Amino acid sequence: MAKTNQVLRQFYEATTFYYHNKIGRNSRQNAYGIFSGTRIFDLNANRFPGKNNSEHPEFCKHGIKINETVTYDFTNQTYASIMAEDWPSMFTYPNCHGFPKAPTDHYGSALVLRPTKSGEEVWKDFNTHFYKGECHEYYHKIMDFVDKFLDEYKGFSKFVLVWLSRIAHNSASGLYRTDKYFSKFFRKNVENLNNSFLFVMGDHGLRFGRFRRTGTGYNEDNNPLLMVAVPQYLRSNEQLILNLKSNSRRHTSQYDIYATLYDIARYARKKSFQNWDEHDFSEELGKVRGGIRARSLLRPIQYDRTCEEMEIPDQFCICEKQWHVIDIHDENVMKAAQFTVNAINNFLKKKGAGEKCEILHLKEVIISI
Repeated sequence: MAKTNQVLRQFYEATTFYYHNKIGRNSRQNAYGIFSGTRIFDLNANRFPGKNNSEHPEFCKHGIKINETVTYDFTNQTYASIMAEDWPSMFTYPNCHGFPKAPTDHYGSALVLRPTKSGEEVWKDFNTHFYKGECHEYYHKIMDFVDKFLDEYKGFSKFVLVWLSRIAHNSASGLYRTDKYFSKFFRKNVENLNNSFLFVMGDHGLRFGRFRRTGTGYNEDNNPLLMVAVPQYLRSNEQLILNLKSNSRRHTSQYDIYATLYDIARYARKKSFQNWDEHDFSEELGKVRGGIRARSLLRPIQYDRTCEEMEIPDQFCICEKQWHVIDIHDENVMKAAQFTVNAINNFLKKKGAGEKCEILHLKEVIISI
C-alpha cells in the first residue's frame, strides 16, 4: 500500500517497526495479546517449563469482561469510543463468547452481524441495497462509520479501534485495490488525527495460499505490519522520537502493543506525556503481563529480547537460528539422537499407540547440526 504508506510518513511522521513478531497462530490469539496482554494458548512444556499453560484456559466458554482489555482503560476515562470490525469477531471466532455488552460508546458489529447471522434473505437485502447496490464493500461502511465518528467528536478525547479482516484475509491482492481509499482517508483526517497516537498494524501476515508456502510468505506471516505515529505536539520531543526510532529496530511483539496502550491510557499522562524514561510495568500489570515480555514501544527497550523471554513459540519466532555442523561421532550427538528416539516412543505410548506402533530403535546418525 505505497500511497497509504507515503501519507502516513509525510503527514503523520509514522515509524515502521521492522522486527515485529506475532505471538500466536490466528487473530483471536493475537487479539488477546494485544488488548488484554494475555496468552490464551498453551506453550511447549519442554521449551517453556513452568509457564506453558494458558493464562485464560476458559476464554471461549466465559468470554471476555469489559474491564479485561485495555479498551476499558480509555473508556473509563470518559474517552468517546468506537469499535468496528468487518468480520465477527477477533475475540469470538468461530464460536466463542465475547463481550457481555458493547464495550464502547459506538459499536459496529451490527453492520456485520445483522447481514451474516440473520439468514440468506436478510443477506440478499443487505447486499442489494447496502453493499453491492452502492458499489461498497464491508470496509467502506466501516470506515464511513468511523469517519462520521471523528467529525462528530471533534475536540473530545477519542479511542478508535478498527479491525478489518476481509480485505486481505485469504489473498494479499485485496490490499492493492484499497490503497487509494485509505490514503485518502488518512489524508482527509489529518486534522482529526494529528493529536492522536496512531497504530496501523496487522495481527498476523497472510496465512493461506501458495505465497504463504514460500520462505518469504512464512516470514511475513510471523512479521506483521506495525507503524506508529505520535501526536503532532510530541514529534519535537527528542527523547520520545529517539525511543521510537531505536525501538523500530528492536525485536517487538503484540504483547508490547498492550503495554504501550496501557502506557498511553494510564502512565504517561501522569507526567503530561513529557517523560519517556524506561519503565517496567510489573507493578501496574503484574509480573506476567507487565514483565519482560511486554515493553512500551514509547520507552527504551535496552536489548533484543529472545523469543523465549517474549514467550513466542518457535514456529512463529522471526529470529534466525545459527546452525553448526557437528561431528556425527561426537558422544553428545549419539546421546541426543537416542534421547529423541526415546521421546518419540514415550509420546506414542502416552497417546495410547504404543501397542499399535513399532518400537523405534536408533540405527545410525547421518548428519548433525
